[in-house]
Amino acid sequence: MVPQSPIGKAITYTYNLWPRLKAYIDNGKYEIDNNKIENAIRPLALGRKNYLFAGSHSAAQKAAMMYSFFATCKINVSILLFTHWILPGILGAFQHENKSNRRSCRNTKNRRSVA
Repeated sequence: MVPQSPIGKAITYTYNLWPRLKAYIDNGKYEIDNNKIENAIRPLALGRKNYLFAGSHSAAQKAAMMYSFFATCKINVSILLFTHWILPGILGAFQHENKSNRRSCRNTKNRRSVA
């Protein structure tokens, strides 16, 4: 068998990954594929194009963070925990940030009118 033939490459590939394959067989918790994760992150991949139309770089970054956060919560967090603990914290942070931005805009306007 020639090492550069397709079957030779396949055998070399399998041989190099043998410890990982053996771990899969030894431990029943390991999954053979990552379909669950791929399906969970698919909305993130589809949302990438939406970031182009977010209005500003800052808005696109916030949208990307929120997409990522919600996908992570969808996989790892119960709905009850999310709605009663995490979501109110997020909303409070955004309200605080908006109030800070409004104050800084008012201060800027006052400075401009004085100058």
